[in-house]
Amino acid sequence: MFSPLAYTLGFALLGALIFTLTLVPVMSSMLLKRMYAKEQSLCPFHQSKVYGSFDTFYAHRKLTIGLATVVCRSRFMAFLLPWDGVSSSTQRRFDLHPCYAAAKYIAG
Repeated sequence: MFSPLAYTLGFALLGALIFTLTLVPVMSSMLLKRMYAKEQSLCPFHQSKVYGSFDTFYAHRKLTIGLATVVCRSRFMAFLLPWDGVSSSTQRRFDLHPCYAAAKYIAG
């Protein structure tokens, strides 16, 4: 009952795939002119600071990766540690978290 519709849909998808992979790149290369971006910025001060900080981070790759690792681990550990003064609903939510439950079990 649905086989003619399935064949139609399959052939339409196959035709669209062939069209997309063959004709579209050729037509776009013929119709679109190669345009080069102009060197302009809305905020050159900000752009120079971003490029400068990228150069600094790239020059000190090991320190950057180490710092990012420390920050991520500290944020993860801060999530696992119990907090003083939290409401009971928040405490119940942390008790249901598997990592917190495992850490609580290991701690005794």
